[in-house]
Amino acid sequence: MGQKLCLTSPPAWYKAEDKLIQRLVDSQKPLLGIGLGAHYIALVLGAISAPGTYPETGWHKITLADDSPFDLPEHFDAFMWHRQVFSLPDYALPLGGSPAAPLQGFAWDAGRVVGLLCHLEVTQSSAASLMEYPPTPPGRNDYMQDDEEIFATPKRFTHLAPLLDRVLTQWLRSTSAA
Repeated sequence: MGQKLCLTSPPAWYKAEDKLIQRLVDSQKPLLGIGLGAHYIALVLGAISAPGTYPETGWHKITLADDSPFDLPEHFDAFMWHRQVFSLPDYALPLGGSPAAPLQGFAWDAGRVVGLLCHLEVTQSSAASLMEYPPTPPGRNDYMQDDEEIFATPKRFTHLAPLLDRVLTQWLRSTSAA
């Protein structure tokens, strides 16, 4: 699989990370990446990672793709914290998308490898930690929420757990079937 890299300046440790992900992909072992991890998996699978048109932070609705292999509702809210997006790797199936990022995740090799751009694992505490490190320089903010908006409805965080559970259960089931 050819790697198409469009990260502006990858960190020094990226080469080691890239080799590890490539070994896991080749080994037939299960692999899950969330956020930056999904970008690195997508790159190893030959996709492109690049800055999206809009940064996306806070709560946004995802619409499941028609051909999505994920056992999730047709529409659901997820937490976003990204500026970069990635293309769909060859032979992967899409999760679905949001208005700012049409591809919010993918499943590859019958679901053995999963990459999620959206964050279903975030808690109120981990989101508060993210607020200390804005994901983007100032600019377009069409899809960026401030702290008040993000924390206005704390129950949103608890609604993520069943969604993450469904993704992880399906992922683990696909790896045990092989």
